Amino acid sequence: MTNTAADVTTLKMNIDSIRERLRLLPENYIVLRRTLGRHLDDMEDRLYEIEYLTLKYDPSQQLYDDDDI
Repeated sequence: MTNTAADVTTLKMNIDSIRERLRLLPENYIVLRRTLGRHLDDMEDRLYEIEYLTLKYDPSQQLYDDDDI
């Protein structure tokens, strides 16, 4: 579970980093934008697989805060 949590954290940080880089990148950098966009899609897919398919995490099903359990 620790490795999964580390993967999720790393993916979220990398996704944020790529989004920021895309935001700052000039529009005429078409190839780099396309490449970063592809990597962003891959990372978002992997994050989805970990959170929703591997961990079966569904925030809509958590009705209360159960951190103390």
